[in-house]
Amino acid sequence: MASSSPVSRQRTCKRIALYNYKGGVSKTTTALNLAAALISVGRKVAILDCDGQCNTTGFLVPDLQPEQMDMDETEDEDEGLDAPLAAQGAEPEILRDPVRPAQSPAEEINLDALLQDRLEPNIFSLSYPYFEGRPINEEPELMTVVGEQYGGQLLLLPGSSQIVKLDLELGNLTFDDANAKRIFGFSEHLFTMLERFHKLDFIIVDCGPNSGPLNRQLVLSCDYMLPPVMADKYCLSSVHGLLNHVLPNWFKWQRKLIAAQDAAHIRTDRDFALYAFKRTAPLILPFLVCNYKMSSGPRKVRMLTVHSAKYVRALNRVVTGYLQEFAIPRDINDLRRFVANRLRANRGVNVIAFMKTDVISLLQISQELSRPAFLLTVADIAAQTKPESRDRVSKERALVYFHSRMESLRDWIIWLPL
Repeated sequence: MASSSPVSRQRTCKRIALYNYKGGVSKTTTALNLAAALISVGRKVAILDCDGQCNTTGFLVPDLQPEQMDMDETEDEDEGLDAPLAAQGAEPEILRDPVRPAQSPAEEINLDALLQDRLEPNIFSLSYPYFEGRPINEEPELMTVVGEQYGGQLLLLPGSSQIVKLDLELGNLTFDDANAKRIFGFSEHLFTMLERFHKLDFIIVDCGPNSGPLNRQLVLSCDYMLPPVMADKYCLSSVHGLLNHVLPNWFKWQRKLIAAQDAAHIRTDRDFALYAFKRTAPLILPFLVCNYKMSSGPRKVRMLTVHSAKYVRALNRVVTGYLQEFAIPRDINDLRRFVANRLRANRGVNVIAFMKTDVISLLQISQELSRPAFLLTVADIAAQTKPESRDRVSKERALVYFHSRMESLRDWIIWLPL
């Protein structure tokens, strides 16, 4: 009779990390809407909010009650803070525009709900016990996102502002510590427990905007890394840094960890086998360019504006140039060659102009309704705009466009092998 131990079971869940160490590139937006697109075809999905800003959690659970926080007690108050400024003379005024006052309570933001610190269990409360020698050995709890549009198929591991502690703990570990060889495998163990107990089809990891050790753990524990970018000069430098510095160093670290775990026989130890780190590095999916502008080109064909197009072409040159330089095995020890071999194109394309600025108007409605834009309907748009207005027509067109883009991404993600 086959063993029912988790160690003996075959993986059936794909893990996808939304990652770019530059912030503000639509990682959370892509994660939320990819998850919505997947559940729309019957897949069971868990989103892991691994960004200390907890935007995914705030979006999916908008009615949180705040924790009790004592804000009244302050110590070591510096009463003389303004004293040095008094000697500077009259304080110059920064020019400002008038802010429209609220006409009713409904126009005010509910700060209590917005500034919620965390829910439990969350990514921190499930991860930190590993560092204290208390790994999860029973079903890890996930939150089922409420809403008939989700059909019970969307689960959430909430974020926590305390996640920075995991970065600090991981940064202090070395391979010389026998416990570290096991602790470094906490993400593999946690992901395995989540996907098997909850019978998940997909885990989507919404990473924070940094290149710290926690993101290294999370990304390397996934099967695929999906990197959103913007059509601007800052993303040019982040893509170059990702390919030439961040990923080569991460893959080098992964090799060292696997060697250390093998030396400690963790992979063959039944008690610690689930801590064994993945031997294969994640495949890097195409860079999805978001938030670019379009205009009418020759013969009235819609194409990227001159400004947006030059950055998309530049991003493409960065990636194709990288592939041409490092695909040839000159130095077998150059990890950039290994990174080049992990780039997974979509029909030969590694940089995809994926989402134009027109969808921003949809995202505004999405935030108001706390519903992924992929799940918005024409009725939702009608309720938020004036009848027969040009704005309403443009948003309805944007919705059709957005659905087609996310459906194409969803279908390709499902098609990819595990």
